[in-house]
Amino acid sequence: MPKKKDRGTPEINASSMADIAFLLLVFFLVATNFPSEKGIPSTLPRLGSQNKTEVDKAPQNILRILVNSQNKLLVNDEELDITKLKEKTVRFIDGADKNPANKQCKGVVSLKGDRGTKYEAYIHVLDQVKAGYCAVRARELKWTEEQVLNFKDADVSENTKKLYNNIVFLYPVVISEADPTEAEKK
Repeated sequence: MPKKKDRGTPEINASSMADIAFLLLVFFLVATNFPSEKGIPSTLPRLGSQNKTEVDKAPQNILRILVNSQNKLLVNDEELDITKLKEKTVRFIDGADKNPANKQCKGVVSLKGDRGTKYEAYIHVLDQVKAGYCAVRARELKWTEEQVLNFKDADVSENTKKLYNNIVFLYPVVISEADPTEAEKK
């Protein structure tokens, strides 16, 4: 009886494995939803916008806020606790325009961080400043701050829209964010 030849172990043809792996990779890249980071919502002026807010650069019309490298808050060169920043912003907005004939607030909040400032501290300061603007608008509208924050044009009457838009015009959020520098460590 003839002996059987040992054929060895059978092999799998792997020549098309690279093509299959590439197709799977492309499929998963196309089929996967990548979460997009939202960032900080900011309304930027349109290019060539005619609605320019005039700013009187008098010292009483600029609220200078510095967050130094130790995350301490300096408002007009005086140290201030972050919990009092909203109240300080409201007082500034109320007193930024001393001319009673001109009802529009022309004050500017100048916000500057240090290169060593923690991101969370800077954002917390920015939130408090915006909360100050929201509080002034809510007071003028005789609404709650939550109503001002959640205002939607589509769900209200024309009179309410006009009233809201007038208050937004009278109290525009004007925040100047300067580039971070190596600020003093006070």
